[in-house]
Amino acid sequence: MSDDTADAVAWRRYEQARPRTEVSIDPAIYSRCVGAYRFPNGGVMTISMREGGLAAQLTGQDRLDIYPEKEDVFFYRVVPAQLSFAHENGAPAEGLILHQNGYEQTARRIDEGLAQEIAAELESRIRDKRPVAGSEARLLSLIDEAARGEFDLGRMTEPLAAATREQAQKIKADLEKAGPLKSHVFKGVSPEGWDVYEVAFENELMEWRFALAEDGPFSGAWIRPLP
Repeated sequence: MSDDTADAVAWRRYEQARPRTEVSIDPAIYSRCVGAYRFPNGGVMTISMREGGLAAQLTGQDRLDIYPEKEDVFFYRVVPAQLSFAHENGAPAEGLILHQNGYEQTARRIDEGLAQEIAAELESRIRDKRPVAGSEARLLSLIDEAARGEFDLGRMTEPLAAATREQAQKIKADLEKAGPLKSHVFKGVSPEGWDVYEVAFENELMEWRFALAEDGPFSGAWIRPLP
């Protein structure tokens, strides 16, 4: 477990945002990193070969080039984030860590068959507009907790819990301005696998999204006003 106190997160954000310099590494290292890696939140990071190096693609996002900073650490040029790989004695990497937004998220290698199954299931959910089990009840409980400013952090992954601690009072204040809940409508599943709702309060219309980790807790939650 990484230190997710406010000071530690702030320091990691600073460290992750500093300039990086590409170095030359043994090309054989690239093949050890290629493969699919699954995060506890259910997202899959796919590492593939490109001309002269590697590219990385997270579920629902664009494929982006990554560049070596060390033989086991790569960085993005378009976002302040890095990937570090765990490999020994020339064997394929067993996992990776995504360093981004002040947090460190670990993913374990999975085989190609499982990666394809996960992708097919997400495609099916998006096509059929199929929410996760208990989706509506989860949304309503999240809204209730947000309105009270008293989140059940035990139902969240640690990175989400840490972010929620920072933002809980602002979210509560925003919902006080929005007024009582009036209605909610499920709109579909995002490319990343998040359930998306349109939520109407007395004074404001909002979009609420959430995602679940592999073992059930909330791994992501996002709120924005709608015009």
